[in-house]
Amino acid sequence: MWKAITSGVLGAWIVAAALIPAAADLSCWTNLIGGFLVLGIGLFMAHRHRVLGALNSFFGMLVAVTSLWPQSPQQLVLGGLIAITAVAAIWQYYRESVGKST
Repeated sequence: MWKAITSGVLGAWIVAAALIPAAADLSCWTNLIGGFLVLGIGLFMAHRHRVLGALNSFFGMLVAVTSLWPQSPQQLVLGGLIAITAVAAIWQYYRESVGKST
């Protein structure tokens, strides 16, 4: 669960950094570091949720690559996709935990 929450926070952070027009350098470093963190988290998530972990790793890799072009529209899209993937993982964790308790 912590992996999905951390991934969601990083996705929101990437979107926020891409929206601040005066912070091009911050956006570049945020996306580079955030992209690699999301990539790593996705690899950990892949142990339990293969598809969501693979998506997270793929989006994280793309964010790290697009950090070379600060504040590109792709960063908004990819950050949003990372956050959506994290919400899907949280929902899946929740469904599995409720399914086990009933």
